[in-house]
Amino acid sequence: MSDYIMGLIQNPVDLIILLIIIYFMAHGAKKGFIIFALRGCYKLISIGGSYIIYPFITTLMRTTPIFDMVSNVVKKSLNLQNVASSTQQQQIDAINSLSVPQPIKTMLLDNNNSVVHGLLNVQNGVADYISRYIANIILNICVGIIVYFIFSFVLRTIMKLGRFISKLPIISTFNAIAGGSLGIVGGVVFVWVIFTVMNIFITNDFFSVLNDKIATSYLGKYLYDNNLIWNIIKNNLFMR
Repeated sequence: MSDYIMGLIQNPVDLIILLIIIYFMAHGAKKGFIIFALRGCYKLISIGGSYIIYPFITTLMRTTPIFDMVSNVVKKSLNLQNVASSTQQQQIDAINSLSVPQPIKTMLLDNNNSVVHGLLNVQNGVADYISRYIANIILNICVGIIVYFIFSFVLRTIMKLGRFISKLPIISTFNAIAGGSLGIVGGVVFVWVIFTVMNIFITNDFFSVLNDKIATSYLGKYLYDNNLIWNIIKNNLFMR
């Protein structure tokens, strides 16, 4: 137990996550189950709608100058201008030397093939592939977030009905306890969202250090490795 406490002091990622979950639990207990459940419903609907629609938008966005602009920014951030790529081993070495999270490196290695190169319109070797692949990740996350907020904005008005129901005295006690339980789930989802959004900034040195902290934590690493939101986006990077 003392070793774990010392670990929290040296690497506060788990402590921050626990505080987030506790906050959401208290917030859920205060708001009550009905309000929190309705919020959860419209968020799930928003996520579902985003899951269906955003891949189409991302595919369209890859044909625009915006995608090339993001790709060029990534290329400069990772200093890919002079990366050697004449052999397969040089390509592997170039990917492994990147200062990005290991799961991203694994994705780059696994998808370094002619099919993905064609989808990304890769023209100039591994440097072009890396920058366009990471730009595609960033684009998928950004488009997913925008579509999600559009759905949320449309569905938010439904919450007004729940506010009236939750004030009935007969269900107030259950409402608070169940709301707290649902708040824990909300806290975990919130952490997943943070970890997913972090992938937009994978070329930034600060987030590289933060990722190392997460990788050496307990709760943080578990939630990072089992991030359902990131898995949805990761499995839909390309429409074929």
